[in-house]
Amino acid sequence: MKICYLGDVNIQVRLVSAHFAAQGHEVHICTFRPGVAEHATVHPLLSGRLRSKAQYLMALPRLRRILASVDPDVVHAFYVTSYGLLGSLSCPDRLVLNAMGSDILLGPRDTIWRRWLVSHALARARMILSVAPHLTERLVSLGAPPDKVETFPRGIDTSLFHPGETPVGQRGPTVICVRKMEPLYNHAVLLEAAPKILARNPEVRFVLCGDGSLKADLRAKIENLGVTKAFTFLGDTPHAQLPELLRQASVYFSGAVSDGTSVSLLEAMGAGAYPIVTDIAANRDWIEDGVNGSLFPSNDSEALAERILRALGDASARDEAARRNQEIVRQRASWSEGTRRLGEVYRRVAAAVPLAGR
Repeated sequence: MKICYLGDVNIQVRLVSAHFAAQGHEVHICTFRPGVAEHATVHPLLSGRLRSKAQYLMALPRLRRILASVDPDVVHAFYVTSYGLLGSLSCPDRLVLNAMGSDILLGPRDTIWRRWLVSHALARARMILSVAPHLTERLVSLGAPPDKVETFPRGIDTSLFHPGETPVGQRGPTVICVRKMEPLYNHAVLLEAAPKILARNPEVRFVLCGDGSLKADLRAKIENLGVTKAFTFLGDTPHAQLPELLRQASVYFSGAVSDGTSVSLLEAMGAGAYPIVTDIAANRDWIEDGVNGSLFPSNDSEALAERILRALGDASARDEAARRNQEIVRQRASWSEGTRRLGEVYRRVAAAVPLAGR
């Protein structure tokens, strides 16, 4: 097959496209944010940087020319908004539309116009991918035909994300966060919890991976709180380094206020870090509070501090959670199963496109 991805050249697109390229498929990526993808032909949609949302529609003629030249069997667009809208306007008959989370849960609430754009894209796509049941419910409520929606997480590679040889209970008091430094992920609640945690356990250290628009603000807040020495900023961390970083951490934190199925949560579960995450539908689907992790109310720094201190003080609970979480990701979040199902979707879409429409 010839597969064309519409999306930023980020770790998600690179991993999926590399998998299918390794299986012998011809892979292309059309993108506003180019990056290195040696396994694929990358087609920039702009000559410069993306500066406004209007540029998405301005790039439509170029995208149509690329697709006419490549003539892909399947076009897989990541996020219903932006790339998904372009896909629905250029190649709906072979479009696999991938809903991820905020594009469906938050985006359509902004304006009637955005809701219309989302509904338009959903109605025109050949197939729609959802990464979680609560996301599927939202898709259907926005007009997605139920028989077009396939629900499954993409999964993780458990040969990479595993606890390692050191017993989980013997790890040092380290809390790690690998989410982007953007408002959606609410790092501020962890920073507000830090002084409360350090007052009772001065040995705790916090490791923040990733980058984002709030990085400078978060650094300033840490200084104002007087906890700078307890924090390490690693910046935009290569994905290949994450397994070992997660294996060194006792606790994984995410303050996301909205999510689909968080791949970083699944990776932390696989690597044995004890998950402490917000009490939202996306996380409740994977974490049973007090059993294989902890849930805390969004923006409640007191509750977050209490849960982190409790987890760090109970090595046996972290050991047991790690055991349970390894089994959960093996059964429900296998990379091989996720990509197998994705391949089935591609074959169904490719088979449904009439030659006269090519």
